[in-house]
Amino acid sequence: MQCWKSININKHSDNQKKLFLSLLTMLLSFITLYPLLSLKIMENTLYDDNLLLFFCGVIFIYPLHKLLHLVPLFFFKRGLNIKMEYDSLIHPVAIKLIDPVSKRTFLFALTTPFVILTSVIIGCLFTFTEYAHYFTILLSIHIGLCVSDFITLKNILQCPSNSFIEENDEGIKILIETNWQYL
Repeated sequence: MQCWKSININKHSDNQKKLFLSLLTMLLSFITLYPLLSLKIMENTLYDDNLLLFFCGVIFIYPLHKLLHLVPLFFFKRGLNIKMEYDSLIHPVAIKLIDPVSKRTFLFALTTPFVILTSVIIGCLFTFTEYAHYFTILLSIHIGLCVSDFITLKNILQCPSNSFIEENDEGIKILIETNWQYL
């Protein structure tokens, strides 16, 4: 395999920029979602008696997000080699793939937490309408966590469809198979 492109995610968008974009996205998503949902859902009285469960949700949303990145990778690729290390303040644990995976598998693993957790939180929001304010905050936090995934997704979508993705300390390498024909 030959390296088609090497993307240094930290060079393109450093940790401070990612933190700022994540916090801004969290704030804008809450400012947008809360008034829209208050028109439809908040006909009932809001309760604040489960504040401890809310804080547990805030604490466990990040580990659950990271775990959901790994589930499709273990499902589609047997014997997967990963490396977990401290990355930055916004993402304390970085999970890096040592072995290359296909673009389709990588995209599926990248979008799985957004699709699943957003669906679950929205389902809970409409089921338990008296705690809609808690679920709106959790949804905003999760959307903010997904900002770095969307930055990576934007870069990966531009690569060829039959490519493989490998992560290293510098960022992401996009590999393509080469069929060298000698004359």
